[in-house]
Amino acid sequence: MRNFVDAGNPSQFWIRANNGDSLNLSLAPADAGGSIRTDTISSNTIDYTFFNASGTQVAQIHWQTA
Repeated sequence: MRNFVDAGNPSQFWIRANNGDSLNLSLAPADAGGSIRTDTISSNTIDYTFFNASGTQVAQIHWQTA
């Protein structure tokens, strides 16, 4: 994802999805030992925040359904 957006920390990526769409997330091998935090922002928005093993935010996806 970082390469797709801007290769920096913390990259931001917005996805506008239809009801019934899904998203499968995993950490890149370079971020092994890191984590993904899920935060429900509203009834139609979920943020997925990616951290490396040092606890530094490396990326964030804002998932919005129509």
